[in-house]
Amino acid sequence: MTITDQILMTLIERKEQPISGQDLANHLSITRNTVWNHIKQLKENGYEINSQPGQGYILTELSPHLDATQLKYLLKRTFNALHIEVLPTTTSTNDIAKAYQADHPTQPALFVTQNQTKGRGRYGKSFKSDLDEGLYLSLVIPPSTTNFEEMTRYTLMVAVAVVEALKPWVEDDLAIKWVNDIFYNGKKIAGILCESIMSLENYEPQAVVIGIGINLAGSFTKDKELKEIAGTVFDTHLPNGFNLNQLIATLIKKIEGFHLSKDPQPLIEKYDHYLLGKGQKVTYQQQNSTYQGVLKGIDSNGQLLIQRNGKTETLIAGEVTFNSAQFAKEN
Repeated sequence: MTITDQILMTLIERKEQPISGQDLANHLSITRNTVWNHIKQLKENGYEINSQPGQGYILTELSPHLDATQLKYLLKRTFNALHIEVLPTTTSTNDIAKAYQADHPTQPALFVTQNQTKGRGRYGKSFKSDLDEGLYLSLVIPPSTTNFEEMTRYTLMVAVAVVEALKPWVEDDLAIKWVNDIFYNGKKIAGILCESIMSLENYEPQAVVIGIGINLAGSFTKDKELKEIAGTVFDTHLPNGFNLNQLIATLIKKIEGFHLSKDPQPLIEKYDHYLLGKGQKVTYQQQNSTYQGVLKGIDSNGQLLIQRNGKTETLIAGEVTFNSAQFAKEN
């Protein structure tokens, strides 16, 4: 960590207890003037730090901006010493996560950015990743199972985690469009891409890469086609005091909870509860043909249940195209 990061971590860990500039200087083997310069930099980055005569510095408010040091503190007991990087911009956080995993096969890692140049979704489709206030991250972890059927639950885990992490900030209109899109007010506001990394020795999953893109705030006015189906959580600007790091920490902790759980039933029930379009007639494409049916819910493996011609059919993710446009609402 840099000296600035070390000072920040010390202030965060002391919570409401002040620490003198001299103590910080002695601890880091620097001068008090150097400490002051780093405190000034932290203030410029959005941290509120008070200086109390005779007592020292005290951190009174965390910065709302993305900060790797703050994330490391918030997630220090999550996923067994999680490696964390915040990137100003990148091609694709999933690609960065895969490259990291190749050199650190057992190390959980998190990569976060607010700008991607080559973001993508399922089937290699491009994912708009340059929204004014977008959030794009990838978590790479060793899987809790090598069973392929159980591996498909990671998309369910992440979808529910995204909904529950955002719920405190929005009204009760968040929903999951099977299998990996999050809708709010009739518009897609988040997408998920889970990919597995296979071992060449035994052909078993070695890691799972969880990619998440969330449209927090901004405008799609320059892209008329995208505007028809895409939306944001907070309209054009983030609310005052909204802390990106705390949102990420909440999200990652919820994913970890599902990842460690031995009982999938609560996850299945939650996903089914948030499922978009239940009881509605929907259109889907399978094997180059278009069908219609009534969406009934999901089964114990997270596959979609559709009632068609008096029979209930099971649709498997990866074999079906389920157009988002049919769920979009006009503003």
